[in-house]
Amino acid sequence: MSIGEDREIVARVLPGDKAAFRALIERHRASALAFSRRMLDADEAEDAVQEAFLAAFLGLKALRDAGRFRAWILGIVGTSAATGFAGSGDATFTMSWVGRW
Repeated sequence: MSIGEDREIVARVLPGDKAAFRALIERHRASALAFSRRMLDADEAEDAVQEAFLAAFLGLKALRDAGRFRAWILGIVGTSAATGFAGSGDATFTMSWVGRW
């Protein structure tokens, strides 16, 4: 996985290429899930990762450096896990953190 590849994929997602976002999920889901499982049980970890990717998709324009997508998504996952957000169904909270990464 290279930073350049993430930049290219994000550049395709921004104008609306949803299939390209699937590529980002495939590239980073395993590491996001492993990170989340350090803080949550398996079900909550899965929920946190799903919510984080949804928040990332909805807030992708806030990402300042597309080459840092991995760090950004892990930050969203970490915030969700640390605040007990996972599984609450309240995407508003996660979205408030998206622009900070």
